[in-house]
Amino acid sequence: MLESSDALEVLRHIGSHGISNTLDPSDSCLLLNNPESDNAPGRLAVKDIASTRNAEVQLAYLSAYFTAENKSKQLADEVIRIANAFQLADFSHIPATMWESEDRVCSEVATEFYKPLLPKEEI
Repeated sequence: MLESSDALEVLRHIGSHGISNTLDPSDSCLLLNNPESDNAPGRLAVKDIASTRNAEVQLAYLSAYFTAENKSKQLADEVIRIANAFQLADFSHIPATMWESEDRVCSEVATEFYKPLLPKEEI
């Protein structure tokens, strides 16, 4: 089990929506809250994630649609997905999803996932 201060240093939980781009998988992205705009969400694309380096965080929990999906038939053998971009950014563990799911179910799965990792009061 991780201590509270250790957990904050070695994991990141991203709850968002993901978009899988069939024509250009490197443009697949996470949609993020954009304080600069009332309407348009911010985008964190595969190519942007992959170009960063992370020395400390070990786990990125991606609670977002389509973070492990690549529908491109031309690139079916490639691993160009949102989750794999986090691997290129030096995250060693990246739970991700291949389909849409309900927010309630995502919350329940995340709670169960974190139970053996975090103190009870942190979940």
